[in-house]
Amino acid sequence: MKPYVSNLIYNSLAISYWNIDGLYERINNQRICKFENELFSEKVKNFDIIGLVETHCETKDQPILEGYNIYNNCRKKSLGARKASGGLAICIHQAIAKGITIIPPTNSEISWICLKKHFFGMTADIFMAFVYISPEGSSYSSKRDDIFTILQNDIAKYDTQGECIICGDFNAKTCKDADYVEDDIDLNSLINLDNYIQDEPIDRRNLDNRVTDVHGKKLLELCKSTGLRILNGRIMGDLTGKFTCYNYVGSPSVIDYILTKQSYFNNITRFVVNDLCPLSIHCMLSMYIKIPLLCLQNHEDQLIQNPRKLKWKSNSGQAFEQALSTPKIIKQIYEYCNTSFDPNAAGIYTATDKLNDIFHNASEHCKIFVSIPNKSHSKMWSTKYVLRKKKKKMV
Repeated sequence: MKPYVSNLIYNSLAISYWNIDGLYERINNQRICKFENELFSEKVKNFDIIGLVETHCETKDQPILEGYNIYNNCRKKSLGARKASGGLAICIHQAIAKGITIIPPTNSEISWICLKKHFFGMTADIFMAFVYISPEGSSYSSKRDDIFTILQNDIAKYDTQGECIICGDFNAKTCKDADYVEDDIDLNSLINLDNYIQDEPIDRRNLDNRVTDVHGKKLLELCKSTGLRILNGRIMGDLTGKFTCYNYVGSPSVIDYILTKQSYFNNITRFVVNDLCPLSIHCMLSMYIKIPLLCLQNHEDQLIQNPRKLKWKSNSGQAFEQALSTPKIIKQIYEYCNTSFDPNAAGIYTATDKLNDIFHNASEHCKIFVSIPNKSHSKMWSTKYVLRKKKKKMV
């Protein structure tokens, strides 16, 4: 397992959302948590905050992911049901846990957290929700109040306190229909409304061309009433509006979304619909939010993990070649050569990361890395030292 290095060091906060189609799976008649699956844990551990939906967890479940605090929001199991359904979990890396407030959930389909502006060096708090909305016509959705109205009321409350970001499976098909008020007029010219913001048309691509369904219409109305906009098909990393769910039957669809205000788009450097993997029929969505370097001031008592360096010996070249010939690395190289990367910045980032993984794993195999131990009395890698050096360069 590669060591965790907070993305804050690289001036970004890495956040993922994933409908994991159950956090537990049956293996040899045993109920095993997917966190114990190496493929699963390696995928999620690339992120500072991980929102998981459709966990199917019961209140007695206590999943563990090393280095993270996990906050479960379990749906009450229906009478006579063989297993739990729905459910949410938020995993927050312990390195940033002090900067995040967990807002007590009021229902099992929405979980809110607050990212404190002072901790992350931002201009406003971020109120982030992870959402799982049951399909239209399901037995559960027919028993509860309209979840879109509940979500809209939550957004109205938190929008006055900071920025809102919503991540989730809405079970909503939206085609390419507008999530803004079309032909909006400037009411300020007619009525004295100083706080009125006119909606601007903004193109959105979507590979799912099927007709907008009931939930899709509700989602679009939610966007129009709150001012939030869909990231899918608009942000670098997903300019085509990729499919997010590959159902067991029927065509793939786009039902997983991330929403935020159009004015906040510039703070998001990448939005990615990750490749499908065997662990779920849904693709993981990930985004990266710009964070000022000054946020490191909030970690003055911590030391940044020292980088590891290579110790090249006379036989290291031969050992590295042999490592590249091992079955595990050959498989990685084969998968890399047969992957079609997007011809954009996000595709280049992904291709570079995967190539780095190959070199990293080969170097690990032939043991040419040397670790430099952290020393509590050393200021070489302290955040105060980094900031002081940066300020000198700026003068």
